[in-house]
Amino acid sequence: MHSTGTSVEICINEIKNRYANAKILYVCLTKEYGSRDFKDITEYEDVAFYYNGNNEFTKEKCKELNVEYFYPLFLWEDLKTELEHPDDLEENIFF
Repeated sequence: MHSTGTSVEICINEIKNRYANAKILYVCLTKEYGSRDFKDITEYEDVAFYYNGNNEFTKEKCKELNVEYFYPLFLWEDLKTELEHPDDLEENIFF
């Protein structure tokens, strides 16, 4: 799930630092509409669907843009845990 893309960028940069000739193919299931992309540093990038997220678009605007209005949660998730989970903090990303 791609929100701002900061974690993705950290991972891509780390891979490129360790493997200079790496060809990165980036695919995510969900991506916040309008968040940054990585087409300039990946060979391929794709997403299954976009969601509203912090855009706060109306339901009508989301329909017009073909964007999911609601914040996506998987069956095993709850919103409070997802919003507060420490794995989402940059300082907790390590290799």
